[in-house]
Amino acid sequence: MPLKPLIVAGNGPSIKDLDYSLFPPDFDVFRCNQFYFEDKYYLGKEVKGVFFNAQVFDMQMKTARELSLRQEYYFEDLFCSTIAPFMNFGNHYTHAQDYLDKHYPGARNTYALLQSLEPFYKLYTTRRNFYQQHFTTGVMMIIVAIVLGYKEIYCAGLDFYLEGLGHFYHVKSPHFTLAPDCQHTKD
Repeated sequence: MPLKPLIVAGNGPSIKDLDYSLFPPDFDVFRCNQFYFEDKYYLGKEVKGVFFNAQVFDMQMKTARELSLRQEYYFEDLFCSTIAPFMNFGNHYTHAQDYLDKHYPGARNTYALLQSLEPFYKLYTTRRNFYQQHFTTGVMMIIVAIVLGYKEIYCAGLDFYLEGLGHFYHVKSPHFTLAPDCQHTKD
C-alpha cells in the first residue's frame, strides 16, 4: 500500500501562515520538539511521527504521554533526534538505541536511519567533522521520511532561522531563551 503524502512541520514562525488549500486532502504529519505550544492545531491532532531531542527526551515523553492521555494529540511513531550513536539523555551518556529500547520500546533514533542513506550520511559527517555543524531536527525529519519510503513530502515551518532565532511560541513563554547556536546555519 502506498504511503500518504507527508507534511514535515517545524516550529518556525511561518507555521502560522499555512495555506491549507495547497495541502493534499489526506496526509501524514511529522512534528518535532515543543510543537504542542501552538495556539491552535495547525496540522491537526494526529501525528504520524514525533521527534524529540535526546537531551530532553524523557521530559518530552512525559509531556507527550500527558497530551495523549488527555486526547489532545494522537502519536504513532516515536523518534529520538540523535547526532551520533552515543548521546546524552538528561545526565546519562549512553548508546542511544539501547537507551530507547530499555525505556521506550519501539522508539527509533534518527542517527541509525541517517546512516542507511549514504549521500546524506556523507554530507552529515563532513559538516560535523570539519565544520562542527549537524542537521537540525527539521532536516532529520525529511531524511527519516525518505528512509521510510515517503515519495510526496511537503515542508512547513522549517524556516532555518531566516528571520533570526526563534520559534512561533518563544515570545509566549518565559521557559524559552534564545541563544545563537553555531551548528544551526543556512550553510
